[in-house]
Amino acid sequence: VIHIMAYMGTAVLVSAYLSNCLWVMTGESQTRRIRSLYLHAVLRQDMGWFDHAGDGSLNTRLATDTQLIQDGISEKFGLLVTLTAQFVAGIVVAFVEGWRLAILTLAVLPLMGTTVIVMSKFMRKYIKLSQDSYADAGSVAEQTFNSIRTVYSFSLQSRMLARYQVELEKARKMGIKRGITIGAGSVSYTHLT
Repeated sequence: VIHIMAYMGTAVLVSAYLSNCLWVMTGESQTRRIRSLYLHAVLRQDMGWFDHAGDGSLNTRLATDTQLIQDGISEKFGLLVTLTAQFVAGIVVAFVEGWRLAILTLAVLPLMGTTVIVMSKFMRKYIKLSQDSYADAGSVAEQTFNSIRTVYSFSLQSRMLARYQVELEKARKMGIKRGITIGAGSVSYTHLT
């Protein structure tokens, strides 16, 4: 029995690693294609479009948005498939082995779902605010590098650095709030189970 469990554990470890690798490779491939299409779409725009596209650096927006897409279609999607299969298998086994306990577990399911929905709402809010702050910081850096001669000739390095740090501090605060939201949601979710 011990040998069978060891073999099964090894098989699960190898298959989980291979599955994760394949999901990441797929996500990177798709993200690379999205970046290329985005760049071609930006290059086809009229010159006037760039005057109104200044709500943050295009480079920063492209990098952060495609990173979110890559996270969503690679590791997180694989995790969603795995956890959904585990949930369905767990419910089936619970009803087969002890239907009374399974019904009790299903009674708590709406509370767990509500916790996840509230947590994801706050996470989306803080991720958006964090992205906006990073885009603003990228915009400050881009403006500084584009007019580096003016910045250097008027000794504005410290002022530009201060503006950049203010934007990064906003992003850090949003990251901390997002972490607190994840922690609070995880603790409440754990207590429900």
